Amino acid sequence: MLRLMLCTLLGSSFAQLPASDDVIRLVPKPSSVIFQDGARNLLLNEADFSITGTTSSANQDILDFNCQDTMTEIFKRTSATVEAEDDSSIPLTSLLLTILNDDSDKVYPSAEMDESYSISLTAPSATLTANSVFGAVKGLETFSQLFQMNRAIQIRSGENLQISDKPRFPYRGLMLDPARHFETVAAIKSSVDAMAQNKLNVLHLHLTDGEAFAINTDDFSSFPLLSQKGAYAPSLSYTASDFTKIVDHARLRGVRVIPEVDAPAHMASWAQGYEELLTACPTVNPHPEWPTYYSPGDVTNEKLYDALDEIVGNLAKVFVDELWHVGGDEPQLDCWEANDDIVAYMKAHNMADSTELYSMFENRYSKIVNKYGKKVVGWREIGTLAKLHPATTLINVWDGNDKLQGFLDDGYSAIVSSNWYLNNGGDWTSYYNDEPMSYALNATDDQKELVLGGQACMWSSAFTANSNMVSAIWPNAMAMVERLWSADFSESIEQVRTRMSQHRCRMIRRGVGAAPIAEDYCDSDIYVRKSNTFFYPKTGFPIWLDNDTPPP
Repeated sequence: MLRLMLCTLLGSSFAQLPASDDVIRLVPKPSSVIFQDGARNLLLNEADFSITGTTSSANQDILDFNCQDTMTEIFKRTSATVEAEDDSSIPLTSLLLTILNDDSDKVYPSAEMDESYSISLTAPSATLTANSVFGAVKGLETFSQLFQMNRAIQIRSGENLQISDKPRFPYRGLMLDPARHFETVAAIKSSVDAMAQNKLNVLHLHLTDGEAFAINTDDFSSFPLLSQKGAYAPSLSYTASDFTKIVDHARLRGVRVIPEVDAPAHMASWAQGYEELLTACPTVNPHPEWPTYYSPGDVTNEKLYDALDEIVGNLAKVFVDELWHVGGDEPQLDCWEANDDIVAYMKAHNMADSTELYSMFENRYSKIVNKYGKKVVGWREIGTLAKLHPATTLINVWDGNDKLQGFLDDGYSAIVSSNWYLNNGGDWTSYYNDEPMSYALNATDDQKELVLGGQACMWSSAFTANSNMVSAIWPNAMAMVERLWSADFSESIEQVRTRMSQHRCRMIRRGVGAAPIAEDYCDSDIYVRKSNTFFYPKTGFPIWLDNDTPPP
């Protein structure tokens, strides 16, 4: 019988990683990390150390927020009074931030933002250089990860350490689903914080679905009942002020925020206040106990387009990002074909089938989005069925990454999500090993540029932020972003696990309830790593391996 034994004296300040193992492990892995031979440790003292940097007055708040946050994270460990492990440590007294390309206007994270940075740990004053303020934000996150998990606040062998880094893909996203389980603004802001710790940079909010319409419409002149009747409760919906708080906080963290108003499927919540917006098709409804749940919108009703116009028009300025997610997945075409009025409409407009009706709707919806200065992103059906114009459409591939090459052949830009559905669980290694470009093996160089990245999706039918959602997101989303940020995959899975398990402890110390991926112990003062791996052989019995033991 295999037994797990954790031999550690948790009551002792020495019950921690040996010094030889308490080394720099960064997540995601930077493009380049160069150590100097014989480098000494860099020791920080809170009373003497500072982080400073200036940019335009319009964006100084971003630097100030992140500099202070980094200082807090570095010095909050209560066991930091333990002395340095040797007398050769030298003091590091400051980190100076330099932004090469100041923007005089207030900036928000965008598809074009430059997230590259470099760090040079010359003592006593280190430097962090970035082309943009958002590169500085990413660099500060890396700087915060340089410190030993235990013992003194020092950077082991950090003297003259050089880091140069930039992301592999510009779109590294996380989708949350408050339409199925409403989440507070505070919970969403906490998710943004966790994203920033892992260099994710796009928050996709799925705001409407059959279960609930989570956009507050009290101030809408024509369709106020959308949330008053369609939300779980009138108060369980997000006002424009709520969205502004989320967007403003995400700006400080370097995270874009993209809303999704899903149509024409998944619209049952809309019908709670405006039943005429949905299509009646009782003869093909697979769940008669839910008369309208599977009914798509009545795309022949002009009121539907009026409702979409009012929604987009009210929120376009609140969500400052250029993208608007139109949803578009799983249209119930058979419902339209079972409705006599809609069949008559299709005949009158010379439509061969319901796919043309779907295309008509998505083209009209996209024109509303464009009218308010936004570009369209949507689930893959807006490309395969609606065939929206490739030059102005971003495809979210969700039901089979093998479809990616076809979209590239048609000229679409795309992101992938199919194998990164966090609600499906799975071991973190499956997220890490899923290589986006493996689905574009026949892509030309120009087509490869159309692959913008990917996102993990947290569909929340069975998850909430106050119970089980956070541990379902992390560390699997951490493993995904390794693929999207880093370009070096030379490490073994065991080496990656060692890095990620240490970063998982950092997240725990920052208040994020990430699930473990190795046998370890983590609290605010002590990090003890017992093994490299949870390894499951074909027999299904778990084997726990010691640190340096390779898997059989």
